[in-house]
Amino acid sequence: VAGMIASMVKKPDRSGNDFISGVIEDLSGKVEFVMFSRAYAQYKHLFAKRAILKVEGRLSYRDGKYSLSINSASDWRHEADARPMDEAIPSSKEYALVLVAPNDAKLHKDMLAVVEAYPGDMMVYVQVDGKYFRPDMDVMATPACLAELKGLLGESNVILKPLKK
Repeated sequence: VAGMIASMVKKPDRSGNDFISGVIEDLSGKVEFVMFSRAYAQYKHLFAKRAILKVEGRLSYRDGKYSLSINSASDWRHEADARPMDEAIPSSKEYALVLVAPNDAKLHKDMLAVVEAYPGDMMVYVQVDGKYFRPDMDVMATPACLAELKGLLGESNVILKPLKK
């Protein structure tokens, strides 16, 4: 499962070792998770609210709900950035990222959450109904970031636009 840590709580188990429970979500839904002390000790440096992780474990279904017992985790963005690319990402000094979005508050929230998850120095502009807005954040337009935005908005609505010189 790959997704964003939406919430989490750290607690001590009976032996006094820390474990966590919380919710991991992606664009298709969310699932509650637990990560017991042995696994958490190994991967705790990755777990923070809004972290985007790839996790592996056992999925259970009880009382009409799914839950995930996580055994291992990795930073999904770093894995995605390590994949081969067809072309390099243009320099933030030469390009700005333009996101063409419909007038949909939930979609805007999801889109800006992706941008916020990839802080950088490339300017971002959002176009809604033909008007441009500049959110108070810049982005690092990595392959993973662009893939997430294209998944939300569609391929043709994520544009790397050359800056005028």
